[in-house]
Amino acid sequence: MQIIDATPVIPASTWTVDPLRSSVAFKLRHLMVIPVRGRFTVFEGTLAVARDGRARAYGTVQAATIDTNDAARDERLRGPDFFDTANSPEIVFASSSIETLDDETLLIAGDLTIRGATREIELRARRTAAAAERIELELEGALRRSEFGIESAQLLEAGISDRVELALHVSLTKAG
Repeated sequence: MQIIDATPVIPASTWTVDPLRSSVAFKLRHLMVIPVRGRFTVFEGTLAVARDGRARAYGTVQAATIDTNDAARDERLRGPDFFDTANSPEIVFASSSIETLDDETLLIAGDLTIRGATREIELRARRTAAAAERIELELEGALRRSEFGIESAQLLEAGISDRVELALHVSLTKAG
């Protein structure tokens, strides 16, 4: 774990995701033009910042809670050709480094595991609000779905982009 001082952005404490005020969303393109948006409805996470500035983040998403506003598509996405939620129910993220970029921005690198495949991704986190007991972050990043084994002739024929843009709004509350 890279040691940095995250305290300019997040005060030292353990912070937990408030799922009622947070969201985990994604977007990709159909026919390389039309945006297809989705979200996951069940997730949890923590961000721990030590007094010396060392920080770590961890989160899980229940893959079966995918919601693209199309029930038939969501059922296909839960199946073995895509997320295979029967065998891989969770999407897991664990940070490997957290770097302070400025007084409001962190660069969070870590391992993302989907369908048993683990790849490193980077998320840029911008603090949008802060209070003594609550911090709000907007996180953005991207991944290639093919790197996680989510690839099929059907996706290629439909012109579904390999790049998936991630957009998370995370409302964190101070634990204890």
